[in-house]
Amino acid sequence: MGGDEYLEIAMTGLTEEVALGRGLDVLAATLEGRTASGYMPEAEPVAIRVVAERGTRRLLGVQIVGGHGAGKRIDAAAAVLWFGGTVDDLAWMDLAYAPPFATAWEVLSVAARRVAERL
Repeated sequence: MGGDEYLEIAMTGLTEEVALGRGLDVLAATLEGRTASGYMPEAEPVAIRVVAERGTRRLLGVQIVGGHGAGKRIDAAAAVLWFGGTVDDLAWMDLAYAPPFATAWEVLSVAARRVAERL
């Protein structure tokens, strides 16, 4: 982490455990990345877990933990959940790019794409 030892934690929807407990057939994957472009001094580690339902490809939940700016990414996942979207919707959302705030391939999109590819 950065000099401030700052940690953000955010989640929306269901965890893998809750989804399995409800009898859903799920696939979940975790991706580690950076909160900003790697050459930026504010880039900090972030881990994102994406949970989707097999068959329907419906996005079920996302959990995020990481440095400064990591938690705000949950808003995009929450929007997809709100409209009942799929993991593909999250994977291919057009999210903003600015080196101090995001990587060229946003880590949230990449995490969703990894799940989509495995379904």
